[in-house]
Formats: sequence, C-alpha cells, structure tokens
Amino acid sequence: MSPADKRRKVIQEAGGASTVYSRALDRVLSVRDARAEFAQPSRKSASEERAEVQAFLASKKRLIQSHPQMTAHQKQAAIAEIDALSTAPAAEGAEEEEDPADRPPPGGVGYGFYYNPSYRVAWETGSALEFSIVCPTVPGGNVNYWLYLTATNRTGKGVEALVSYYAQNEFSFNVYDWARPGAQWQVDRPYSMLANYLGSLDIDGKTYQTLYAFNSTYQTGAGSWRNEVFLFNPTLQQLDLVYSYDYSATIGEQKAVGVGFWAPIVETFQRRYSGTNPLGFAYTNVMSRDAASRWGAWEALAPTNADLRQDFQSFTIAYLNPNDTWIVIS
Repeated sequence: MSPADKRRKVIQEAGGASTVYSRALDRVLSVRDARAEFAQPSRKSASEERAEVQAFLASKKRLIQSHPQMTAHQKQAAIAEIDALSTAPAAEGAEEEEDPADRPPPGGVGYGFYYNPSYRVAWETGSALEFSIVCPTVPGGNVNYWLYLTATNRTGKGVEALVSYYAQNEFSFNVYDWARPGAQWQVDRPYSMLANYLGSLDIDGKTYQTLYAFNSTYQTGAGSWRNEVFLFNPTLQQLDLVYSYDYSATIGEQKAVGVGFWAPIVETFQRRYSGTNPLGFAYTNVMSRDAASRWGAWEALAPTNADLRQDFQSFTIAYLNPNDTWIVIS
C-alpha cells in the first residue's frame, strides 16, 4: 500500500470509523463496535469515584501551575476551568455521600512530554493520538496510591485513554472524558477483563506487556464534536471501538490552554517512588484534521513537537527513542 493510500485510509468516518490505519502497527485495521461491552457500571462507589475525580483534577491543576510556558493569566483561567469541573454536579442518579475527610495530595509528572505550544493547536477540525502503553500488571516498588499512564490528543474537551494503578492492585483501563463534567469517568475495565487486548513489544532487547490505544476528537458539524477511544484486539486483529461521545463545543474551547497540553506522561500522586517496574509508552503518533475535514498522515512524537517534562527525579530513563518510545524505572 502506498503512503497516499495509507493517508486516505487513516480514518473512515461514515457511520463511525469503519477502518483505521495504524502507523505503529503499519496496517489498516477494521473496526468492531464494542461499546456495549465496555459500558458497564463502575466498580467504584460514588464516594470512591468522587475522590478519584478530585485527585485527578488536583493533579491537572498542578500540571497547569508548573507549566513553563503558560502566562500567569492563562494559568489563572485554566485553573478556573478545572475548579468549575471539580464543583460540577454529580451524574444523575448517583448516590449522595459525604466527601472523604482526607483530600488526596496533588499529582505531577514523574516523566513524560508536553506538546509544544504551537503544535498543541496545529490542527483545524480534529486531532488523534495512538500509542502502546507499556504497562506491567502491577506497578511494583513503593506505589501506595494512584499512578496513571495517560495522554491527551491536544483538544480541550477531548478524552484520555489511560492505564490506572492503585497501590499494588492489578491495573485497570479507564476513559476520562473532559467533555462530561460530573460524569468524567466513563470506562473502568479491570485487568481481569483485558486479556483480549494485552499484547507485547520487544524494545531494546526486552519484552514488555503493552496495551495499544487510539483516541480521537473531531468535528461532526457546526459546533458538534465527537470523542472516540479504540483498543487494539490482538485476538481478532482489529480495533475495538470502546467509547464514543457526541457533544457541543466551540473551536475556542477545544484550543483553550487549560487541557490538552500533555502528551504521554507518567502522572504521579506521591512525592517519591522507588523500585517500580518498567513503565512507559511506545510508538506514539499524532494526527491532525484540516479545515476541509480531511485527516492527514501520522507524525511521530519528536523533539520538534514535544518537550520533556519531569517534576522530580524519582523516575530515571531506561530507554528513550526521542520522543515516541520510552521506558522509565525508579
């Protein structure tokens, strides 16, 4: 297949994506609708979910506060947006419980990358992201709280497809949708139900367990947008559409500075880490959609479009192919 054919087949959107070209896998994949399978109720209670949301948003505020290229005014506006989300009403039908007495500590970036400011908004009607998450079954070491392997696709109301650890429990796959205040957590898939989606990659002579994810945000009409998340199913050799959401937004909201600036990161909630298993991302690629609603070609995450971010020195690099593939340990 020629490069031109691959670009034309990146995403076919009629009636939902019917085929997707993965640069990381170097093939065109058919798409199966698996949303019903993944739309199961959360295993968390209302108070547990609320606590995790508050920890998640507290971490995002810290990312904003420490952003090296935002102005004070931009940080103030972005934090106000996060505060509005943190006080949004709970989803309809959720049980009312008192908030936990102990507010979770703020998070940070153990290791990862931020999009360059110009690249962050270098798209017109949509942006997409693909990557393989290097995700051991348990985090190991001294992890005793949440730890995320996550990324945004550059859009302000987009969606994060992430691996979530809590203490030494087996990881879960989660979807966090920025377009749904009060109901942000939309997928909570435990490790025990991910067997069909787990793969492996050989990186620098070592084999790692991985989970391939693809997420996109794109305009479907005037003021209308769609968030989508796919997982690669090695068993069926196809992409499974596991989540989608249609909503209203402006291009200004999608390009606002508050959300969407972090590329793949290890998002931390402790001050120090030691002894963790290898974590990271492999073959990260970004794609843009132009004003005529045409998807372009995949671009690898690179030093020209993303900058290293590391808030403290707990994590050290075990492997780096700037900047699309990297493994860290502590």
